[in-house]
Amino acid sequence: MNPETNFLNIPVSSLDINAQSSNIIPTYQSNSPLSLATSNLQVNSTTTANNSLFLPYAIRTDQTITINGGGDLDGNPLILTDDALIYAAKGFTFNNVPVLPVNRDSLTGSPILDPLTGKQVLVNNAVTVAAGYTTINANNNPYVGLVPAKVVSPETINIPTYSDTKTQELTARTPLCATTFTFNASSNPINNVSDWNTKFPRAGTSTNPKVVKVTNGGLNIPNGVNLSNYIITVDSGDINFNGNSNIIDNVVLVTSNGNINLGKVQSNNLSIFASGAINMNSQARFGGKTLIANNSNNITFDGATKTATNTDTIKVISQGNITFNGASDTRGDFLSKGTFIANGKAFIFGSINAKQNIIFNGGAYVIAASSNSAPTGLTLSKNTTPENVSANTLIGNFSTIDSDSGNTFTYSLVTGTGSTDNSVFSIINNELRIKNSPDFETKNSYGIRVRTTDRGGLSYEKTFIIRITDVNEAPTALVLSNYSIPENVAANSLIGKFTSKDPDTTPQTYTYALVSGSGSTDNASFTVINNELRIKNSPDFETKNSYSIRVRTTDRGGLSFEKVFTVGITDVNEAPTALVLSNNTSPENVAANSLIGTFSSTDPDTNPQTFTYSLVTGT
Repeated sequence: MNPETNFLNIPVSSLDINAQSSNIIPTYQSNSPLSLATSNLQVNSTTTANNSLFLPYAIRTDQTITINGGGDLDGNPLILTDDALIYAAKGFTFNNVPVLPVNRDSLTGSPILDPLTGKQVLVNNAVTVAAGYTTINANNNPYVGLVPAKVVSPETINIPTYSDTKTQELTARTPLCATTFTFNASSNPINNVSDWNTKFPRAGTSTNPKVVKVTNGGLNIPNGVNLSNYIITVDSGDINFNGNSNIIDNVVLVTSNGNINLGKVQSNNLSIFASGAINMNSQARFGGKTLIANNSNNITFDGATKTATNTDTIKVISQGNITFNGASDTRGDFLSKGTFIANGKAFIFGSINAKQNIIFNGGAYVIAASSNSAPTGLTLSKNTTPENVSANTLIGNFSTIDSDSGNTFTYSLVTGTGSTDNSVFSIINNELRIKNSPDFETKNSYGIRVRTTDRGGLSYEKTFIIRITDVNEAPTALVLSNYSIPENVAANSLIGKFTSKDPDTTPQTYTYALVSGSGSTDNASFTVINNELRIKNSPDFETKNSYSIRVRTTDRGGLSFEKVFTVGITDVNEAPTALVLSNNTSPENVAANSLIGTFSSTDPDTNPQTFTYSLVTGT
């Protein structure tokens, strides 16, 4: 098949091309078959081959690839991004070599020929193998760079598990708090449209599909029955479409223990999950986003997507083998834990990944095209954290909502609306972490903007508010309103009142107590009632003029702070307690105003005192 003529019949809309990925910029005539205006081509032949280093493989296997019928893997010869590059870990056998992507002249677009052999020169990574490959065989090889093939680092081929794929899709498609209706198949046989309309639960809506659980048998859907807005799970038994062209829209079908035969269905946005095999008629057509997956056995794909444009894409994930008997060109990705076998000459616009062998019997017809859809949602498992957590503490984990099963995602903080506090956080894998220990009293909420990007480079952004929750913190200070009291006050007199200082902004209550420890020498002389410090007995300055106590304040959360206080006793002037006359006798006839004796006073005050003396009336 000549690539120069073959693709003149492919509509522009059939190709998913990012011209910026290469240095080739084609010009097309709109609304017409693909027209290559070669005079407008801008090709840099020095970088064309190198650019293919960065293109993904459209065909990958952990084992070998066998091509029996030739085919075409070059897509539009003048565009690199649709080249179907091959990775076959264990090698390949080309019994009839397909058209492969080659380097081209920058002016004419003609293939560049090797000057020694006259053969066309393959683009980099056109066909590759891993170290330790076992087979390389290409009959009548017209290319340079095919034998021997380029040895590259091993590729990782992951086939999503059936359970993960099903869980993810059902979670995305099932409404929150949906009611499940039970349909007993054995007691409600359905043989025609009338039976279906009278016995089976009525359909839901596009935003609220009806969830139905079928018990006691399989589900046979008669000719003329069209399904819209259902999620149907059959506990034990098969699902069979018996009509000429049942129309299905926004439906999920699951067999927990059975097979699914789709017949000639005409569908939009259909998801199929079977524990067993999945089959269909060659007239089956799939529109919108379609997902087909099974848990064992094989999937035989005989139908096609409605178009080869990105409007209609399919993903087929088999835990067994996949047999592709495409009735016409199909856009999608095929992932097989077993062997992938393609028969016929229908093109696959997409990719093929297999853990076992890949075999093209009718020819290898693959165009590298993305069927990837952008993520549609982003969630954070937790958006709060207590204050005072250590630096780099995990806040929560990001997860992405995406219609493409088995996708992988990267997460990053990006500027834009709501990104005010991005610098406070970091993202490691899917983990959101706070760089420094947060303080509720300083700042209790942060705004960030996060982007999730799938492995196809498509992204979705969302803003989040991260809230810091208040944590009870210990008091940081204790104050006594008065530190001294005059001597001789009555027992239990108030000295002062305690107050506490606390970093918490929420109202607090405190209790106060005398506690043992350094500085608690005189605790026994005092009592604390509520927040009042009282002295038990009347103090005497001359006996003891200062006391040391240790007090604890405790908040309602049980956190405390302790402080030592010195309570001073102030001196009060006290009355003399004794009066002494040095001599109380005198001889007769002494002269007038003769000294009889001198007075001296006894006083409890220790401070120096002066006294005056006078004669007073009284006894």
